[in-house]
Amino acid sequence: ASQPHLSRAVMTPSAAGGIRQHPSTPELAGSLALLPGIRWLRLPLPFQLDHINVWLMEETDGWTLIDTGIDASVAREAWQTLFRTALEGRPLRRVIVTHYHPDHMGLARFLWDEFRPEFVMTAETEARARFLLQEAEPDLIRDIASFCRTHGIDRVAQYTDYVTGAGYRKMVSGLPGDVGLVREGTPLRIGDRAWRPILANGHAPGHMSLYCEELGVLVAGDQILPDITCNVSVQATNRDEDALDAYLESMNRFADLPEDTLVLPAHGRVFTGLHARIDAITAHHRASLEKVLAICAAPLCLSEVAPRMFRKKLEGLTYCLALGEALSHLVYLHNRGELAVETVDGVRRFAAR
Repeated sequence: ASQPHLSRAVMTPSAAGGIRQHPSTPELAGSLALLPGIRWLRLPLPFQLDHINVWLMEETDGWTLIDTGIDASVAREAWQTLFRTALEGRPLRRVIVTHYHPDHMGLARFLWDEFRPEFVMTAETEARARFLLQEAEPDLIRDIASFCRTHGIDRVAQYTDYVTGAGYRKMVSGLPGDVGLVREGTPLRIGDRAWRPILANGHAPGHMSLYCEELGVLVAGDQILPDITCNVSVQATNRDEDALDAYLESMNRFADLPEDTLVLPAHGRVFTGLHARIDAITAHHRASLEKVLAICAAPLCLSEVAPRMFRKKLEGLTYCLALGEALSHLVYLHNRGELAVETVDGVRRFAAR
């Protein structure tokens, strides 16, 4: 096999203990040759988190792309530049989507209209995207309003827009005409190499990472990030799930990968130190669980726990994500008997036992 352009020796120690990060990144709307046949592209996001990494992989007759960016003018403009530069005038033959979130598949229809590439994703990713791209039924809207009352959520319209996809539809151009489904255990061939899908839940149902044993490379999506942790939410539409347990359990699916695996994350820098980072993420959630137990020394509802958990002003999308993250921790603790739940005047309150 050809040798990577990047030696792991050039990685530099990170403030996130135990990992080493790539010393540079592409410019926004730019690309960087990372390994033979693999380019690191960085697309702008119109949020505080201002970028997403996507990965361009060489095929004999064009390119495979992993993730698309969000449907926003800054991202579409970035792609117009990248069509001329990173793609070198060669066609996009296939797009692999790691999960349904808008920064990962927002430009799916845009790219399909441009190139008609094959699209590949998990069944869960396709199903969740289709659900959010449709107008919500009145029964679902009434059910969400009831959920809000139960948890003391007063920004009902904002929360309903989030969980029913009104905001999603503003950031996703639509699904492509055809979708091929990925199954765990069935490798994908990209160029002349095999990539093993690793499916996980918690952050998103059917979230897909890809591992190439020949290169020792993991395309991690949002599952494992170098500096921040991905959102793990329980919302009105997945209220029966123990999402945090699913996410923590899913980390075991990466246990057989070498510690010096080169991790290609959706946000932040390329890094090594996979197991050290998994340990740090797990420790972060354990600390958050302890914090939630302390917060619930007296009975509190979800809308009271979230601002105490995050200690910052919660607005817009951040507000909805914070509610989901707080509830995932409350559900985890309740399911393990560490929190009691009582309903008073129709509002559900959690208290440490």
